[in-house]
Amino acid sequence: MRHAVIADPLDAAGVALLKELDRIEPADPVTAELLFQWYVRLQQWVAGQADLGASERLSRAVRLGQELQAFMYFALTVNEFFDTDQITRRMKEAKEPVSGAKSLNRLAYARHTIALDPGASIFCKNTFREAWGLELRIQEG
Repeated sequence: MRHAVIADPLDAAGVALLKELDRIEPADPVTAELLFQWYVRLQQWVAGQADLGASERLSRAVRLGQELQAFMYFALTVNEFFDTDQITRRMKEAKEPVSGAKSLNRLAYARHTIALDPGASIFCKNTFREAWGLELRIQEG
């Protein structure tokens, strides 16, 4: 991530994103709440960059910020899904042929789409979360 942002060292948004990334370095074990806090921090950063100047095309740094934001939500979903008290039951259920939105393929697809379309990735994760009864922490769009 940092290498992609540093590709243009004169990009003010890239420098701002690097500063934001420095603020989310983990000092403690990563928990669902910490992942959600990082998601919110990145969401606020992305929104703040959009407020600075609306253009038809997002800067590379803002796009990377969106992708990282979607990745944080993915990590949060993985963290909550693989809860040690629930995992045995969930894995059995996820392997059933009629698992639909509960299929781990849905989660894998959500991961795959992060770089292609962060918004679509969030939609996929929300579909997976909803199917498993996990709280929808964010809304698409």
